[in-house]
Amino acid sequence: MVSLAKESSQVERARKKIEKRLSEQSSHVTPDSIKESANVIRGMIERHQEERIPLHDKGIALFDANHSSATVKSRYVLKLMKELTTSGLMSKAPTLKKRGASLKGRIKVDTF
Repeated sequence: MVSLAKESSQVERARKKIEKRLSEQSSHVTPDSIKESANVIRGMIERHQEERIPLHDKGIALFDANHSSATVKSRYVLKLMKELTTSGLMSKAPTLKKRGASLKGRIKVDTF
């Protein structure tokens, strides 16, 4: 069995200091303080309720299958895209419909 080396006095002081801080912080976290914080957060949300925009009325989707992707700002990526389109590699890439036709009957393919 391997015995551990004795802690130096500096490490021992630092460890005790950290343990003291953790015990102080854990003593502040009580069920009552959690309920109080939750009430403060609810109050903040209610206070700004009239400023909120109802999203149920809006047609917002989180993911639209990259139909409206962000514009590319990187010069390097723009250069690569230009090279791919001029060489014809991008136009030769199989589309989802072509891939779906070759796998017809083997897997379920959702068309977009």
